[in-house]
Amino acid sequence: MLFLSLASFSYSFMAGINDYVVFIEWEFFREYRFSFMITFLFDWVRSRFVGLVLFISSIVIFYSGEYIGHDKRFYRFIILVGLFVFSMVIMIIRPNIIRILLG
Repeated sequence: MLFLSLASFSYSFMAGINDYVVFIEWEFFREYRFSFMITFLFDWVRSRFVGLVLFISSIVIFYSGEYIGHDKRFYRFIILVGLFVFSMVIMIIRPNIIRILLG
């Protein structure tokens, strides 16, 4: 996670200088008239927030490894923290309010 946070910070600086915006739209499911689209938006502000969330969560995971690493449910805790961080990242990179609330 620490490597991803550094990559996100470096992308945010590059996107801020060059004014890059990446918009990804993926059709996840399509059946007759119904289609389900997943959209992501990456700009310099969102990339910086993603980098900050990943950096803080990696520090929390490193500290918890020293603090409760001997506990028998430590891996469950790491998985739950990972799911929480994943939902935070999804919440940050979604472009509209309904999908932010779902994230």
